[in-house]
Amino acid sequence: MFLHLRGLGTVPPIEKPWLPKIKKEIETYVASEKLKNPIVIGHSLGGTLALWLATEEGHPYSKLILVDALAATGALMIPNYKSEDIAYDTPYNNQQLQMSKEAFEKMADQMAMGMSLNKEKRGQIKEWMLQADRETFVYGFTDLLKLDLRESIAEISIPVTILAASHPYGETMARKTFSEQFKNLKEYEIEFATDAAHFVMYDRPIWFLEKVKKSLSN
Repeated sequence: MFLHLRGLGTVPPIEKPWLPKIKKEIETYVASEKLKNPIVIGHSLGGTLALWLATEEGHPYSKLILVDALAATGALMIPNYKSEDIAYDTPYNNQQLQMSKEAFEKMADQMAMGMSLNKEKRGQIKEWMLQADRETFVYGFTDLLKLDLRESIAEISIPVTILAASHPYGETMARKTFSEQFKNLKEYEIEFATDAAHFVMYDRPIWFLEKVKKSLSN
């Protein structure tokens, strides 16, 4: 089952704070459907959201599979990072909101180039960014930067598999980053995909499927 998040693709948006509302809707859905021991597979923001869901006491999840996702994305990107300092109303956010369609498309094209080494898939990634509601795109990323789970993941007691990209900084730096981000997580396995950028499933599809199948079978 795939979850389509509000404001992305053709799904109507909701007002901010976006990510906390998405989390609540997922929890409500899982409870109303009485899902037993579901496994959550999440890429990027979806993986961080999966971690957040699993920090809650009494959650029903039995395993997480995270695809190039971190516990605190902001800590990787922002010097002297403090989650409480992240704001919606910033010059950077306002610039993105006010961008012309042409300027935003150019930015999306540049971003897609860094997210996948598979040239044939970059167009799809770019199109997803262009389809997204602009405020959801901007403020949703702000919500992700606000989220710092590095301490709270100590509460997670279910198995976690992490499938991480080695590009663009190399496996040595990637290992250091993930080790620092997940040092408080009790139980996890991590695999690094060589010759793969953020969209691991596009750059190393066979490797990706093999690792997911392995994790699901354990």
